[in-house]
Amino acid sequence: MKDNIININLETSTAPVISESRGRDFIEYGDANGDWRNLYPQFLIDLYYSSSITAAIVNSTAEMIAGENLIIEDEDVRDLEARVKLQNFMDRANSNESLHEVIKKLSFDFKLQGGFALNIVWARDRSQGIAEVYHVDVSKVRCARPDEFGKTPGYYISSDWTNT
Repeated sequence: MKDNIININLETSTAPVISESRGRDFIEYGDANGDWRNLYPQFLIDLYYSSSITAAIVNSTAEMIAGENLIIEDEDVRDLEARVKLQNFMDRANSNESLHEVIKKLSFDFKLQGGFALNIVWARDRSQGIAEVYHVDVSKVRCARPDEFGKTPGYYISSDWTNT
């Protein structure tokens, strides 16, 4: 019986470089050698599509994070109106998706990219709470430069960061 030994080289990892560039209002998120300058999220997406094993791990983990569905466990009907309002929001988080469908997208981004982004739309009367919740592809988001207190004043979204 012959032993088969497999050698796997793990030295080729690519860690992102987060940097401020002169003349840019956002923080760049890429690699040090310039191949993926400000495109590290796209690098991760390319890895996902080029490896079926990576895709399977990301997909199954994202499914486990999202769970099967959202349910309201409290069967107490003390406030039926609030329960109905919550169920309606869960069924229709925005004009196209249920809240669970949004959570599935967030789970995928969280597993692949290490973060997620939401677009929260408030009701005209803010006392009415949140009107809609939308998923924002986190690969298209970059942080603004921090202010003098180190807080991020906002975020930039671009469908194509290659030309920025």
